[in-house]
Amino acid sequence: MIVQIIKLIHKYHQTYNPLQPKKPNLAKLLIIQNEHLINTKAKGGAKQLLHTKLYNKTSFYCDRPYKQHKKSPDRKCYEKDCSLNINKGKELQKNTIDSEHIVPRSTLGKKSPDYKLSQSDLHNLRPTVAILNNQRQNYPFIDNINSPHIEISKCDLKITHKAKLVSPPNSKKGTIARTYLYMNDTYSLQLSEQELEQYLRWHKLYPPNNWEIKRNILIQKYQGNTNPWIDIYETKK
Repeated sequence: MIVQIIKLIHKYHQTYNPLQPKKPNLAKLLIIQNEHLINTKAKGGAKQLLHTKLYNKTSFYCDRPYKQHKKSPDRKCYEKDCSLNINKGKELQKNTIDSEHIVPRSTLGKKSPDYKLSQSDLHNLRPTVAILNNQRQNYPFIDNINSPHIEISKCDLKITHKAKLVSPPNSKKGTIARTYLYMNDTYSLQLSEQELEQYLRWHKLYPPNNWEIKRNILIQKYQGNTNPWIDIYETKK
């Protein structure tokens, strides 16, 4: 079945243009993908899998080291200086690691029949320092922010609450793009033309690193499907 999925991925991406109406190939691909999605609750829950089976020792965005905690759902940074500085020297001491939805839950829509599946989709979950998850809220991502903003030290992450926008580090833009493109294809997010163009550009500019590729394979093992945007990048190399 995985071979069938990969063949459809190849065929689909040869002519894929997300700015145009979706082609039948994608519909077939998603039917196969969704048939093999595994309810992560049966395996202990998506969050538990995120912090155990998909554990990479560091958090998303700023690569903050954190330890696994077998009994507690909270994950703690373990560096001596685990705080993150927000502009004007204000120091935030919260060390908890959250399970962040890269595509916010509010975007997924609770009324959607796929909501429960989409909110526990491991391809959309990343371990993030809680204060960053808090600061990011459900703001969309953009290339850069020049207006007044919060800038996280030790991490090229910028947030403006006035404009409600987030500019992620370049090192994370490719991962974010492939997550949004996957979620858009799988759960019909109906991203705008501007958003699609941005994420397609990021996808091409910032290829998946070794961990993103390995993580994609691990998710297939525990959830039953891969992210085609990572698969197809590898086949084009």
